[in-house]
Amino acid sequence: MPGYSAIPSSVVVGFVIHYLLSILFGIVTTSIAMFLGRRAALERGWAFLILGLFGGLVIWVVDFYAIAPALFAQFGMVNPLWNGFVAHAIFGVVLGIYLTTRMQDFLMRVNRASGI
Repeated sequence: MPGYSAIPSSVVVGFVIHYLLSILFGIVTTSIAMFLGRRAALERGWAFLILGLFGGLVIWVVDFYAIAPALFAQFGMVNPLWNGFVAHAIFGVVLGIYLTTRMQDFLMRVNRASGI
């Protein structure tokens, strides 16, 4: 069985699309987190974890049950529940952890600079 001499273009296109969508979803989730504001970050850091988890699962539901079947017939042939559910939940939780730590660090620096 011969090996591939180069990466197929579909792999590169898929990687780029997933990377750009991850950036977009991260920006949207960060915007929602900034709207929640200072109180949620300092008093209830877990709120960002829940936000990330919920956001990741919403992305999965919209993608696999609305967008993908309409555009790609092969998505109707597989059951993406376990792999898609877990992957998007992990993405959301990691994003929530990142937002919690970054928001708390940012607010501590702001408070230190303002003398609070």
